[in-house]
Amino acid sequence: GTISFCALFAIGITPPALALSIPQSVANAIKSYPCVGHATRGNTHFVVIGTSHSRCQSAKEVRQVIEEVQPDGVVVELDPERVIRLTKEGTRSPNEEQLFGADFLAAIDTAQEKDIPLFIGDEYQKETTARLIGTVLEPASYGPGRLLKTFFSSNKDSSSCRVDLIRTFIADPMKLAPLLITALPPSFCRVDLIRTFLADPMKLAPLLITALPPLVLLLTTAQSYHINDFGTNTSIALSLLLSFMATCKVFNNLIADRDDTLASNANRAARVVSSVKSKEMIRARWTFTVNDEAAAKPNSDLDPNDGTVIRQTPLFTLKTPLETGKVRNLNLFEPRWLKMIDGVMAQPAESQLFGCVTCSNKFYSAIDVNGSEGRYADVIFGRRGTLAQLTQLVEGQRPVSGDRKVSARIEGRDSFVVEEEALSVSKEGYLVASDIICDDNICVEIEQYERDGECEKVSDDIKIVIVVGLLHANGVIDGLSRTK
Repeated sequence: GTISFCALFAIGITPPALALSIPQSVANAIKSYPCVGHATRGNTHFVVIGTSHSRCQSAKEVRQVIEEVQPDGVVVELDPERVIRLTKEGTRSPNEEQLFGADFLAAIDTAQEKDIPLFIGDEYQKETTARLIGTVLEPASYGPGRLLKTFFSSNKDSSSCRVDLIRTFIADPMKLAPLLITALPPSFCRVDLIRTFLADPMKLAPLLITALPPLVLLLTTAQSYHINDFGTNTSIALSLLLSFMATCKVFNNLIADRDDTLASNANRAARVVSSVKSKEMIRARWTFTVNDEAAAKPNSDLDPNDGTVIRQTPLFTLKTPLETGKVRNLNLFEPRWLKMIDGVMAQPAESQLFGCVTCSNKFYSAIDVNGSEGRYADVIFGRRGTLAQLTQLVEGQRPVSGDRKVSARIEGRDSFVVEEEALSVSKEGYLVASDIICDDNICVEIEQYERDGECEKVSDDIKIVIVVGLLHANGVIDGLSRTK
């Protein structure tokens, strides 16, 4: 047994027994689906599902993996604009009839049904395009390394770790006994592309469609090859080289660079889930319509607590905290925020206040609400916020549509704390807090409490499912396995 183990290491194969322990549901998914890979960091387990966005078995596999793994979060390879566009199409036809994107719709629908937090994984398309153009003169962006690694890299951990294990087992072979008894999957496992395509050939369709024009060009060029014609052959070789470099360029910018973005956002999702579990942050989800007749059922109000209490305070989400005494400009055009600001303006000047909270995750998808176009909102934000005093409001119109917009200037006032039980939803579709506590002492205590790491510790496993295209899957796994 010892000799066999060392032989496996010598040829570069990591035996399953050398891996970190992972939840059984994750191990089952890896064994059942060749399109599933994973990476484990501490108590966080990332399950990566490689999918084809065309009609195939991917949508069914995504639903089954999410149902089996029961993750704490689901990340999809979409940006906010594509989420809305795709889910609008999904409300008009069943998922299985979707020509494109049924895999993502399955992930979104399943997560919503099971009340699992959803996270945006990709960057905006304009960012990808800007990077593609901006790196045209950078030689490194034409390198073939990342393209070749996607198809030819093997399933193994770092070589330094394997050398240490070999020395350990040679010094004391008895240490192999528990590993031989207990077989566990490795700390990261790449998606098996060949088995995936063999199991469902329809997943090859998008790749074949994309690769067909270059292949036709290659065959056409090859027919012009003449053994004794040096000039013609040189031009053909140069053409093929330039085509290959262009392919590498497109892959590096459109695939590999986005792999890093997807891996980074998956790590962020894990941190946010941990913050929700430790009660540092609050998760709220609700539905609303996007027209003026929006409606939502509010929760019951809480009894007032000690401190200065303001009832039914609108909450506005910001990416960065609003500091006391600082001025910020807001551009508002969504109907619900226009309704909110109108409500604030209707108050006496000294009471024109609303709450600003720092948002760490926002996911909005299109759904049908009582026959009208609506939104499913899944928002995670901090318990601490700052009251904003409205100091100036300028009416305007959007350039193309001519719809109303407003520019609002706000100034940070008192800090406050909000609890999950105090949240409800206005009929226009934005959050309100029935009771918020404006007490600087409490806010300082909570800030110190969080900074000192005294929040509720999260010791349970965190499982994140990531739904990405097959060409992204192994790049994302590699990125997650590299991340500290």
